[in-house]
Amino acid sequence: MPRRPGTPTTVTGRVLAILDALGSGDSMGLSLVQISHRAELPLSTTFRLVHELLDGRMVARDEQRRYRIGPRLRELAG
Repeated sequence: MPRRPGTPTTVTGRVLAILDALGSGDSMGLSLVQISHRAELPLSTTFRLVHELLDGRMVARDEQRRYRIGPRLRELAG
């Protein structure tokens, strides 16, 4: 599948696009589909990277499966 123009090409760029999408999301959090659209990444890539970020506590998920910036990232920013 060809890449869309503007799609990040490195893993670091993709992770930053996801974090940027979450940082500009609403206070209710974002679904995986919303993150995928905002980051301009395929859903499968978004799923894989978001779950790795969950494991590292960089992203948090609530009961409705909405995602937001996680506690570890807040600690690092503080």
